[in-house]
Amino acid sequence: MSRGQPYAVSALLLAMLLNATMDVLTKLLASNHSVLEIIFFRNLFSLLPVAVIVARDGGIPALRSNRVPLNVLRALCGLAAMALYFISYTLMPLANVIAIGFVAPLIVVALCRMFLNEPVSPEQWTAVILGFCSALVILQPDYIVLQWRALLPIAGAFFLAGYILLLRILSKTETRSSMAFYFPIVSVVCTGATLPWVASSSSLTDLALLLVTGCLGGIALYLRNEAYTAAPASVLAPCEYTGLVWVALFGVIILGEHLSMQLLIGASMLIGTNLFVLVRASRASKRATA
Repeated sequence: MSRGQPYAVSALLLAMLLNATMDVLTKLLASNHSVLEIIFFRNLFSLLPVAVIVARDGGIPALRSNRVPLNVLRALCGLAAMALYFISYTLMPLANVIAIGFVAPLIVVALCRMFLNEPVSPEQWTAVILGFCSALVILQPDYIVLQWRALLPIAGAFFLAGYILLLRILSKTETRSSMAFYFPIVSVVCTGATLPWVASSSSLTDLALLLVTGCLGGIALYLRNEAYTAAPASVLAPCEYTGLVWVALFGVIILGEHLSMQLLIGASMLIGTNLFVLVRASRASKRATA
């Protein structure tokens, strides 16, 4: 049973914080490891929190699926999106990748409207577009979007949108354990096959970072699944943009970058947009239970 839109919004906001942390760690790791190796360990270690979820849901029986091919397709879409984003991190500034990839929420809302007939009010479209504009204010992408490298996160955004669309479809019939399990296990199998050619020696520090990255990724994956299971994409799309704020702030804290006026203005716009979404979701939930 759905826990309501306020829960979904809160879950996704936390997932975006964890994803931003994982993205920063991934960029740090990419200087010593190949993208495929990072993806392998990220998903291998993410199985630890997933195992806890499966155990709480009743163990192996909770992994049964009536739509295995669709689950595998969803996992492959997620793997493609992750690979494209991670490759982009090695070629472009992290904030640029995240901001360009924020076409994904717009795509998700449009796809869910077309294929799932999810209603999208004018206010929700306004919130989605305002969130995208906030990301552009923070980034001021100018010439960046004209470079070929920008095609990588754009392609990743389309695969991410496909992942979320399939997640919405599968959420009607699948258990949360099966949806949390398929993505990391398919990713481990696919990238594990490449390790003989891409694996490198890892220090204890790198192994610790890979472990943290995997655990954060597993928790974030579960929270995102929960969010999109509990609420329509049009409600959640603006929350996706908060990831850019976290990435920019981590850039200041970890990488020694400076806060810009664009960041402060864009972050304020994002905070206002998400407060608007959260208030509307709370009111809608109260009306539904009245």
